[in-house]
Amino acid sequence: MAKKSVANGLSILKNQLKSGEYDNIYLFFGEEDFLKSYYFGTLKKNLVDEDFADFNYVVFEGVKQDFDEITLALETPPMMAQRKVVVIKYSTIFSKATEQAKQYWSEKLSGISDDVVLIFYEEEVDKRGVLYKAIEKYGVLVECVYLEGVELINWIGRGCREAGKTIGKAEVEYLIRSCDGGMNNIKRELEKLFAYCQDKITCSDIDKIVTKMPQSRVFDMVNALMKKDAKTVFARLDELKVLKESAFMILAMLFTNFERIFHAKLLLERGQAPNTIAAAIKVSPYFVRDYINAANGFEKQFLRETVKEIARIDYNIKQGKVDEWIGIENFLAKCMAR
Repeated sequence: MAKKSVANGLSILKNQLKSGEYDNIYLFFGEEDFLKSYYFGTLKKNLVDEDFADFNYVVFEGVKQDFDEITLALETPPMMAQRKVVVIKYSTIFSKATEQAKQYWSEKLSGISDDVVLIFYEEEVDKRGVLYKAIEKYGVLVECVYLEGVELINWIGRGCREAGKTIGKAEVEYLIRSCDGGMNNIKRELEKLFAYCQDKITCSDIDKIVTKMPQSRVFDMVNALMKKDAKTVFARLDELKVLKESAFMILAMLFTNFERIFHAKLLLERGQAPNTIAAAIKVSPYFVRDYINAANGFEKQFLRETVKEIARIDYNIKQGKVDEWIGIENFLAKCMAR
């Protein structure tokens, strides 16, 4: 069987779902749970006759694996169906497999019967691992990553149209920033907006209805600091307190955001392109514009000193020299007075 790269694994699966011709081994993984669940469910629906699912659909879930039971499932032929589907979920064998698991699966993956479809459904994988490379050789790697840019905007737009609502591009981008990505989270927030809004979804509606994620609120604080908008800075901090977020978590997010902005500023000075900056600071290309805008809004010296100051505050809090919330509030006030 020809080697199939992870780069085109999802495209291969989409084509197979249309043609009805399938491989014998699949590995679903990646951070976008919505896509992973959707395409796994679609593949299962196409492969399994629900009338005979009790005989031809077997699921093994969890780290502990009974290899005798798995072998029996793999070697027992399907009953009154063309295929038998065996699913291994959350086994962790692609990130931290035992030697026993490596040996068992290395042998099994090279000899899956033509009337069996083996599907792995995992959260994390090590792409350097021997079992990952075995799937790359014998099956299809279906990596489900966060949608970005036009794809995500179009998906939200379709959902709104199907619900009979209208939404502008600026409002879509504001919704994405508020939700921190992840289609499951965006879908939940859209359902709330559909129930609340009449015809058109506005940024004001999003502010009223959408539950903003901590990272979104912290980045709002950073943007407000850039504009010297004290009201927004401390309003966001109060919201995080009400949500009972940890002071250390907020401080860590502030550090991460300012460090990324500082790094982005240095790269901009070297003439680096947005995609290069996104990869370097480890953010989605879709969100890198926010960091570039912030980098253009802060002085380099301020960013350098701010990163060092947050590290000092963290140390002083851990040493008991300052109360955690007072430390954060004093830091924000100092930034406002720059």
